[in-house]
Amino acid sequence: MIILLQLPSNKFDSALGDASYGVFLGHGIVFFSLAHFFGVTEYTTSFRFFATILACLMGWLAFYFVEKPTVLFRRRLKEGVSLKECLMT
Repeated sequence: MIILLQLPSNKFDSALGDASYGVFLGHGIVFFSLAHFFGVTEYTTSFRFFATILACLMGWLAFYFVEKPTVLFRRRLKEGVSLKECLMT
């Protein structure tokens, strides 16, 4: 654990960390939907790789287009900005 804390951080690590909750919530949906859409009955290595990449992308998109604006919205409400002003920006 101490060794991990000493490693330098980069943008990829940061983006993956931001996406992690979205990946956790959505990976099952991504895997199931892909399997159903493509008629996959066995999860091969290539299917798992593709589905994992897609789940990470979906998690990142969920963070930047849902979670991040929601956190900003809540923060502005807590600071006393009116609901109308929050919705206008």
